[in-house]
Amino acid sequence: MPRLFNRIIIPLFVFCCLLFVFFLQGCGDTELTVTSVVVSPSVKTIGINQTQLFTAVAKNSLGQIVSATITWTVIGSGSISSSGLYTASASSGEATVYGTASNGIVDDSTVTISQNGWVAGTVFDSVGNKVQSLKVYLQGHISTLFDFTDSVGAYSISNVPMGTYEVLTEQTSVFRPSSDEATVASGGTTTVNFTILYFTDPPDTNPPEFTP
Repeated sequence: MPRLFNRIIIPLFVFCCLLFVFFLQGCGDTELTVTSVVVSPSVKTIGINQTQLFTAVAKNSLGQIVSATITWTVIGSGSISSSGLYTASASSGEATVYGTASNGIVDDSTVTISQNGWVAGTVFDSVGNKVQSLKVYLQGHISTLFDFTDSVGAYSISNVPMGTYEVLTEQTSVFRPSSDEATVASGGTTTVNFTILYFTDPPDTNPPEFTP
């Protein structure tokens, strides 16, 4: 029996151990090897001298998120830190931001630097509800510089040349119009929030449904 154990059982045991080690190594390679990188946001427009944090998600061949060291580089206007914080240049331009894993897998994002600015905010009704699907525009630019409030009452008018504007909410069969003044700086965002009144009294507290 001892000879049989030495000749058959021990070699078989060693063989099984080696198979197990190889199996673990194979699984480790599958789990740890980066096969794709996704940089976010993929497209971004920002103002001059403004900053934007970029992030990257690395995945393996199974689609699982894995830990990876990402090296950040930029070609074009602006600069980027080792943590992915991009800083736009002092003039308009374009750039491409690259996030690269240690094995060379890379993804990129397109950046546009604008000298124009933004007017953004939230529209509430007189009882505190956020108003959806309401047009907000700049006086004299009703068909070019405008936006509609989204499902949480927010709007954002982009590509606004620097200057001072009257910002208006559109009159509807439910809401009275409202206005406020905004001064837009180059590359900056001016916040203008509105509280608008109903035509009825007491108010109809069911604002129009959002229809994209």
